[in-house]
Amino acid sequence: MKPATGQKAGLVKSRQALGFFNSHREAQKPGTSVDFNAFDPEFRSKLERLYGGNPDRVEYAVGILAELPKSGLMERLGFKDEPTIGETLMNAIAKHAFRHILSNRYVTREYLNSEIMTDFGWNNLHRTSTVADLVKRNISGEVSQIQANSVQIDFANPN
Repeated sequence: MKPATGQKAGLVKSRQALGFFNSHREAQKPGTSVDFNAFDPEFRSKLERLYGGNPDRVEYAVGILAELPKSGLMERLGFKDEPTIGETLMNAIAKHAFRHILSNRYVTREYLNSEIMTDFGWNNLHRTSTVADLVKRNISGEVSQIQANSVQIDFANPN
């Protein structure tokens, strides 16, 4: 079944805007293109047929949703390892999130000091040293102390 004209135009626009999955992987880290084995077995054969056996033709949006989650990614951030997203999307999120944090003027030494911050904010800053500390403070549930101590945020304690 061929896509309708409007659907085809949408696919073309998506490919132009987002590009292809392997192109993003190569941009993140050269030499990391994948074949169809990197995708969920439930979709693997359908994707292989749809893209004519060429994994380099898989669109970015399709690839990030079909990519198998990689074990160990979340553990390195101090969370219980229950992978839900693949390595490509995790790397893209982490790269942009940390770039945003490190370029945020409120996370500079000029703002992270006791003269600018309230006592409450200053004390919380010095009690926060892991991503898990942030999670524990902002969501219900329990994160173990071992997990809480696993990732240090060096810029959180500017002294």
